[in-house]
Amino acid sequence: MKTTFQSILLGAFVLTSFNNIAASNIIGKFADASHNGKLVYLQTLDKGKDEHINIDSTVVKNGSFKFSALATDTPKVRFISLDRKYWPALIILEKGQIEITVDTLLKVSVKGTPLNIAYQDCQDKNDIINQKGRAIFLKLQDSKSKGVLTDDIYKESLKERLNLLDAYENNIIELIKANAQNSVGEYLLLEVGQAYIRPEKMSPLFDMLRPDFRKSERVQIMENRSRACERTAVGKPFSDVKGVDINGKATALSDYVGKGSFVLLDFWASWCGSCRERIPEIKSLYEKYKNKGLVIVGISFDNKMDQWKRATAEENILWPQLSDLKDRSEASVVYGVHSIPQLMLVDKNGIIIDRDLSCDYYALGFKLSEIFR
Repeated sequence: MKTTFQSILLGAFVLTSFNNIAASNIIGKFADASHNGKLVYLQTLDKGKDEHINIDSTVVKNGSFKFSALATDTPKVRFISLDRKYWPALIILEKGQIEITVDTLLKVSVKGTPLNIAYQDCQDKNDIINQKGRAIFLKLQDSKSKGVLTDDIYKESLKERLNLLDAYENNIIELIKANAQNSVGEYLLLEVGQAYIRPEKMSPLFDMLRPDFRKSERVQIMENRSRACERTAVGKPFSDVKGVDINGKATALSDYVGKGSFVLLDFWASWCGSCRERIPEIKSLYEKYKNKGLVIVGISFDNKMDQWKRATAEENILWPQLSDLKDRSEASVVYGVHSIPQLMLVDKNGIIIDRDLSCDYYALGFKLSEIFR
């Protein structure tokens, strides 16, 4: 289950296995009788297809549903879905009676057994973090709309947001550490950790995994990306990549970086709509700071020269670019770039001073204003 800020605070609670196969019962109750006669499904996740598969079903009667005598030898991640189109809500199948309540907005609460109580506690804490994050965002937007947003206000907002981000990441990391040897921890690593933890912070987790799981393709991709992000983290020297420019001439990142200028690396592609939407904003900053020493280098993930050229012309991009025109860009591997757009800033000596600037245009402008003040 994914939320904007997925904060999980379980301390050192470890999911335990059972020596004997035990029975698990699921009791569910809706806030009213409006769902009577509908089917509720118990589902598992098909990891190969990333879709939910029905393993049992039951009919809602008098606002309630029940799954009985489900065998389980170890805790397992399962899902509950209404009419195969709502939720699915995550539960942990384990020994005992699992109690599910669903309110009028179809928000699910799961209790009754130790792990589900603990997981629900996590979700409740997530809600608090979401509310804090939204309040910070709305306050910032209000300042922008009123034209009173100052660097000091933004700096304080950024500090608060980073504190929330760090808290949520660290809590997920601690949960995965405590449960790295079981299927629930593995699920959280793949489905929560990959989406919500910055890759460079995940490295300590991989040594804790079961060997067979660690060797799986998805985990290997995550680990390689994490190591790449570590090697190109803030404070590390840039890594060179080679390719061709928009005219097909051989070029390299080292032709521009480490030459005495601040260099903004713009990872993009012609097929990336959000990348192209941000180009006018990047242009305005380029016009503002190019005479003060800002250089921009576009790193395209295109694999077809004609599409790359067409987009460059349509967007009237004037700064230098490079691409290796491969299906999987070498730059994405070297820098651990999982999604675009992404912006990185490198100083005059070729040292990376910021990553992941793409989500906030104001953040980029604020960073450049500090450098070129």
